[in-house]
Amino acid sequence: MELARRQTCAADQADPVAQYFTALNEGDSRALETVWPGEVVIHDPSAGEIRGHKQLRRFVSQNQSWLAERHARIETVASTCVGGGPWST
Repeated sequence: MELARRQTCAADQADPVAQYFTALNEGDSRALETVWPGEVVIHDPSAGEIRGHKQLRRFVSQNQSWLAERHARIETVASTCVGGGPWST
């Protein structure tokens, strides 16, 4: 995700990591397909490797269902950025 963050930072686009967490919370991966238009690869500790937009859509949907069953949400409480950038504070 850090590589995607750096690439979109260089292109002056929205923070892809924040959009990733929003997609997981809302169960909607369409915005991620815009942020990550090329090949997507995510390494998730519980789901393993998610590769490509089709698997990403399935992963986001399943993750959102899992969160909903538990009445849970994802909340960013802290963030770091290697090498600085618009998201570091």
